[in-house]
Amino acid sequence: MKGKQWFARASRSAESATEMVEETVTPEEVEYSVGGTRDAEVVSTGSEVSDSGDENVRSSLEDVMGSGVSEHSRSECKKRLNSEENVSSGFQSSLSSESSLVEIGLGAGKEDPDAISPEELNSLMEGFTAKERISWALERYGEGLVLTTSFGIQSAVILHMVTELKPDVKVVWVDTGYFPAETYEYMQELRTRLNLNLSIYQSEMSPAHMEALHGELWNSDNVEDVKLYNRIRKVEPLERAFKELGATAWITGIRRTQTEFRKSLKHYEPSKERAKLMPLLEWSSRDVAKYLKEHDLPKHPLEAEGYTTVGDWHSSRALTLDDLCERDTRFNGLIQECGIHTEH
Repeated sequence: MKGKQWFARASRSAESATEMVEETVTPEEVEYSVGGTRDAEVVSTGSEVSDSGDENVRSSLEDVMGSGVSEHSRSECKKRLNSEENVSSGFQSSLSSESSLVEIGLGAGKEDPDAISPEELNSLMEGFTAKERISWALERYGEGLVLTTSFGIQSAVILHMVTELKPDVKVVWVDTGYFPAETYEYMQELRTRLNLNLSIYQSEMSPAHMEALHGELWNSDNVEDVKLYNRIRKVEPLERAFKELGATAWITGIRRTQTEFRKSLKHYEPSKERAKLMPLLEWSSRDVAKYLKEHDLPKHPLEAEGYTTVGDWHSSRALTLDDLCERDTRFNGLIQECGIHTEH
């Protein structure tokens, strides 16, 4: 389909999608795929893969604004909370079964020199639901599409949403070798519940080997040491996973309200090596909580202990009244990004 025709049809579909936002969809109207366990393939050797799901599903920012917090901290977190409320419409329309973007898309493996530009596509995607964005990506990239997960606080949302549309989608988890026991338990629970086609990747350098050469990098106050840790345990294994699985595009469940860096991200980012799709960007913590409840999805065990985001055991902790925002609970607030999303 030529670019102009594609865009015109997209515009009409966007109008229809806007109307669908006002419709109420009950859980019974949404097909929910569950099944037996599929053994995970341990492909290499240590790391968590992405911050695709690690935000508080109980709107922890409201808790932060409770008693015992400075006026400055309360003000900053109030701004953050208002920002989430302003972009939280994504959940309301996420359950639509109409895949308008698929109808207007290019199709799996097809190239159209007159196709719509990435800028125009992102403009359209702002008006579509999370499931419509995922449907478009599945149609466009087919077996080349890979879903990443960290098995964090909010990971169940994107895992459930994508596997509803494609049960055998390739799922990648990078195991750092330092996750708390609860994360490994949660991984097994979701793998069984959603029958995940899961590949587990690890760093080629064991935790003991890394510590012998570099010490406890995560305890350093030097940002470069923490970046090296993330590069060894997370970024390199993910790059290897993409290459070995033949990924031409990947899906992640990150959201704009999670970090400063993510505020400016678009739903679709093209790349020479592989495209990146972020269908949940505008979702709020409330949207995540509502989706988990609507679909009766299990929560990460550490969520009940006050964790709003969880990574490795040595650099994650529960939220306290002294924290300005949720990401302060990772690496003592030294950095907000592990490199997964800044390098890919």
